[in-house]
Amino acid sequence: MSSLPTVQFGSCQVLERDGKTYFVWPLSDETKAKIRNLLEAPDLKFGFSNTLEEVPPFFCHECGAEITFFDQVRVGISGGSHSSERLIQALQEKVLVGTGAVHHVTCENGHGQVIPMGWASNFGWTYD
Repeated sequence: MSSLPTVQFGSCQVLERDGKTYFVWPLSDETKAKIRNLLEAPDLKFGFSNTLEEVPPFFCHECGAEITFFDQVRVGISGGSHSSERLIQALQEKVLVGTGAVHHVTCENGHGQVIPMGWASNFGWTYD
């Protein structure tokens, strides 16, 4: 029998919105730089500084890499579900809440994660 993976969670602020609990994932300058590089948009101005997720920040259960918003964008591009142009437009929005498909994220080292991300499932860009 195989053992169950152990997931390490990070700490973050918690927000209650419309009767649901969300975990606030701040966007670091490093994450923003990686996204700009991925999208080949060096002048991209983000309209938000946090994302609201349905799970707290976590780390890859195989290699310990931090899972960030960059991983969600990277998977959206590599899976062909979003064009760079569409993502650049969305990333500039100040407030955006909507519904959509859950994404199965991999870390930057290619390891599949046991926690599907709600990148487009009742997400919010910011709570400012």
